[in-house]
Amino acid sequence: FPSHDISAYYQAVDHSKVTLEAFHHEWRIITPSGKLKWIQANSRPTQLENGEFVWHGVLLDVTTQKQAEERLQKSEASLREVQRIANIGNWEFDLHNQKITWSKELFGMFGLDPNQPEPPYAEYLQMIHADDRESFERVVGQAIVKGDPYKIDYRAVLPDGSIRYHEGRAEVIRDPQGNVSKLMGICLDITERKESEINLAKAKAKAEEATQLKSSFLASMSHEIRTPMNGVLGMTDILASTPLNEEQQDFVKTIKDSGEILLSLINDILDFSKIEAGMLEMEARDFVLEEAISKYRDWE
Repeated sequence: FPSHDISAYYQAVDHSKVTLEAFHHEWRIITPSGKLKWIQANSRPTQLENGEFVWHGVLLDVTTQKQAEERLQKSEASLREVQRIANIGNWEFDLHNQKITWSKELFGMFGLDPNQPEPPYAEYLQMIHADDRESFERVVGQAIVKGDPYKIDYRAVLPDGSIRYHEGRAEVIRDPQGNVSKLMGICLDITERKESEINLAKAKAKAEEATQLKSSFLASMSHEIRTPMNGVLGMTDILASTPLNEEQQDFVKTIKDSGEILLSLINDILDFSKIEAGMLEMEARDFVLEEAISKYRDWE
C-alpha cells in the first residue's frame, strides 16, 4: 500500500466495525512488478462469537476506470485553464426544462459567484444591456424555432454597473423527432478588442475632421491669394501697355510670366483642396488639347 492509502484503509475498516455498515472503499496497491493498481472493496462485516470481524464481499480491479477518471479530470482542468486564459465560457440551455448550465468561467465573465446556481433565462436576459436585449432575444428565438446557429455581439451589465463586451455563439441540438431540444454555445469576452475598435473609429473620425478642416482652409486661402494675384497680373498688363524701354519691357514680361505660373499653381492647389473638401464643381468646356498643355511643355 502507498503510505497515504494505509491509514485511510484502516480508518474505513474501523468505521465498518463500529457501525456494522457495508464496507465500500478504494485504495491503491503496488504489485510485485512495481505497477500501481486501484482496488475497490464491496463487502459487509460480520462479528463472530469471539468478537472478531470478518467481511464477505468482492474485490474489483478498477485501475482502468480510475485512469480514465484521472484523464477526464486532467482534461477538464486543462479546459478550465484554457477558458480562463482566453476569457471563454461555455453554456448549455435545455429547452424542455428551461435549465441553463454554465461553466465556472462564464460566472466570472458576468461578475457572479461561481458557487451560486445558474440564473434562470429571464434573469440572464436582464444582465444584457437594454439596447442589445431585443436583438439577442431575436437570434435566440430564431435558433429555437428555425434551428439557426448564431453569432452575436452584445454588452453585458455586471452587478457593479460596469460594461463588458461579449461575443456569443451557439449551435442547436435536436431530439430524435428533429425538434430543437438544446442550445449549446460559448461566450467570449471581447472587451479589449471592442474598445480598441471604438478608439480607432474615434481617431479615424478626428483625422477625417482634421483633413476636412485643412482642405477647407487651403481652399479658402487659395481663393484669397488668387484674388490679389489677378490684380497683380492685371496691373502688369496695364504697365506693359505704357511706353517702356526694352529693359523695362523685359522686367514686366518676367513679372507677368512668373505671376501666371504662380496663379496656375494656386489654381491647382485650389482644385485639390476642393476635391478633399468635397467642394469641387465640374464644368463642361470645349478646349484645344495642344494649347492646354503647351504652357506646361514650355516649363520643362
